[in-house]
Amino acid sequence: MDNDVELTTSRKRRDTDEVYPLDELQKNPEDDIYQPATRRQNHCFVIAIVFGLLAVASGFGAKVYLMPAEDVALETEGLAEDGTVINNADNAKMSEAMRNNPNNTPGKKKPHSSAQWTEPKAPLEKDGEDAENSDKDKPDENKDKPDENNQPPEHEKENEDPAKKEESKPKENEVETPADTETNDPAETTIDEQPAEQKPDKNKKKKLNFEKWHNIKVTKDDGVMYEVQDVLKHGARSFTEGLTFYDGKLYESVGLQGASFVLQLDPDTGETIKSVRMSGKLFAEGLTYCHGKLYQLTYKAKQGFIYDINDLDKKPETFTYDTTTGEGWGFTYDEKNDEFIVSDGSAYLHFWDRKTLKQKRKHQIMRLSGHPAVRINELEWWRDRVVANVWYRNVLLIINPVTGLVEKEYDFNDIWNQAGATKNDKAEVFNGISISDDPDVLYVTGKWWGNMFKVKLLPEVPEE
Repeated sequence: MDNDVELTTSRKRRDTDEVYPLDELQKNPEDDIYQPATRRQNHCFVIAIVFGLLAVASGFGAKVYLMPAEDVALETEGLAEDGTVINNADNAKMSEAMRNNPNNTPGKKKPHSSAQWTEPKAPLEKDGEDAENSDKDKPDENKDKPDENNQPPEHEKENEDPAKKEESKPKENEVETPADTETNDPAETTIDEQPAEQKPDKNKKKKLNFEKWHNIKVTKDDGVMYEVQDVLKHGARSFTEGLTFYDGKLYESVGLQGASFVLQLDPDTGETIKSVRMSGKLFAEGLTYCHGKLYQLTYKAKQGFIYDINDLDKKPETFTYDTTTGEGWGFTYDEKNDEFIVSDGSAYLHFWDRKTLKQKRKHQIMRLSGHPAVRINELEWWRDRVVANVWYRNVLLIINPVTGLVEKEYDFNDIWNQAGATKNDKAEVFNGISISDDPDVLYVTGKWWGNMFKVKLLPEVPEE
């Protein structure tokens, strides 16, 4: 206790061991007094300052060592030499890159541009000898692995047999196939690449250049301008007034009072498949197909019939009509203009509305000679033209329905010898025309002819 009181009530003068009372010392405040407690505090403070300065100096020196002078400026100002603004993350990446660069030695400055900097693939964990010594203790993981180009390791290359080296070289003009590339069977590739051979569709309509064909003139003086494609059997008792074709089936209207029929024929043989007998008071005339129905005229009754093509036995609908002569002869349907065309034994063609079956207009038809085409009989619509028979004449007329002019006249006198008809009756005349499943071929026959013919009119029309 005496010591503690002594420390608090007295002090030592500097450079002496004498102790003086505290009140005496306070009388001379300017006297240089050494206070033991204060001295210890000052020593600690000075030591702390020294260590702090050393730490700052060490950190600054390390930074100068690791980063060029320009990097210090970039970190402070945030701008690259070219004016590009970079952030602290970019500085960190650049500092890492500089540490990993073996050419970046202390005291050696290199110009820096943010545009030239590329991110390192992977930072090195150890530098210098420590890294080398550490790697010696680890097994070489890549020792027996081939390099990126699938080449054997260096120590295997040295011991490789020269003969194998020669074999491993690619031969001249030889193409190497990558191991990871699948090779296809050449036969399979050929099958996949080549489309299957398509057979021509017999029922597919060809696109013909009708305009060119329309401008070609044909006269009876040109002789035989047709080719017979096939000869079919025809009912020798059939007084043919009309033919029409639809959906692979051929239909015929047979006339004469008390002997009139609607027949369905085999288009390949001409044989009768079905027969529908009409009233004995009627004389059947022209026949045509339109929208799933068969339309038929009569000679002088001014009455027409509409049959369901899928059920010929069903009672037909009826309609009435009138013509220039009051008679019905030829009948066809113009699918292009959606209207019926009717002949009546005169030189006129009558054009009817399909829905009302009433006449819209009529044209007088003129032959190539300039005379009216009298006694026009059976009709057919083909190649945007009307094909017509002429009563008592073995001729086919090709008529322009707009102008009413005959464009072609085909002489069929030569076919009479093949008709299979007798010459004892004047009624055995050329009559009956229909399209077929071939757009270039027509069916033709005559009244009481034993044969029916499939003919191709010439010249042929080229496809577009």
